[in-house]
Amino acid sequence: MATELFRAVLPVHDLERADAFWSKLLDLKVDPSVPLRHYIRTGGAILTLVDTAGHARVHGHESPPFRANPDWIYFRVPDLDATWARAQELGCPPAKSGEGEGIAVRDWGDRSFYTYDPFGNPVCMIDDAGSDTTPEKTRYMGSPIASLANLVLPTTSMGRAEGFYEELLGVEADSFVPNRHFFYLDACQLSLVNPAEHARAHGLPEGPFRPNPEIVYFAVSDLDASWERAQKLGMRPLVGDPDVGDGIQTHPWGERSFYGLDPSGNPISFVDDQTLYRGRG
Repeated sequence: MATELFRAVLPVHDLERADAFWSKLLDLKVDPSVPLRHYIRTGGAILTLVDTAGHARVHGHESPPFRANPDWIYFRVPDLDATWARAQELGCPPAKSGEGEGIAVRDWGDRSFYTYDPFGNPVCMIDDAGSDTTPEKTRYMGSPIASLANLVLPTTSMGRAEGFYEELLGVEADSFVPNRHFFYLDACQLSLVNPAEHARAHGLPEGPFRPNPEIVYFAVSDLDASWERAQKLGMRPLVGDPDVGDGIQTHPWGERSFYGLDPSGNPISFVDDQTLYRGRG
């Protein structure tokens, strides 16, 4: 198989509220079989809701201040108007950074709306039938359910980040858009964005750089080769989490994987695609 963006994590501080919100917004069931890590199997990558404070307490760590994701996570949905109606019922606030209120057709072809979940994570819902931005390189044939379609990783250096991920993923970046470079990974794509350059290009105030607070997971067919590439690239270790370990590990939940940090400090994990944990069922 090709490299796959397998699992994306959203930090939350109230799993019961998060379950109710996301199950209604996406019209999908939540798998609560793991106490502090609930799964939603979309048509693309798995969305994982994690109680960050509870996770820290279980592992005997001091709970850090809660941090929402710094950038957007995108979903394709089969009925954008119905999703928008559910968002209104849920009291979703409008976006704060120039994306406008409500459903709009964007300059690049997407029909979409932007909002936030109850924990401040920025999310965008895209009309699956009204989007012109699904590249031919992406193996996506449409889905009758909501699909996690695009995850953004912030970077301090587009050139350095692009070189790192091209080598590590074995996938060439699409750098057609100056401040947003894409990697097409099966049904879900990865985007690299320099927040400072993006803000300057759109006349927005520049905030302090914040890496992604939670781990992004990739599934690969040759984990040992990916580990060797990571070592050659000088990938920094991910420390402070006893679940991680050093180097390739087989974890109690069955996955064989390794963890690290990209050049901008975003935590990532690579998982042997024969050992993927997909939640109950």
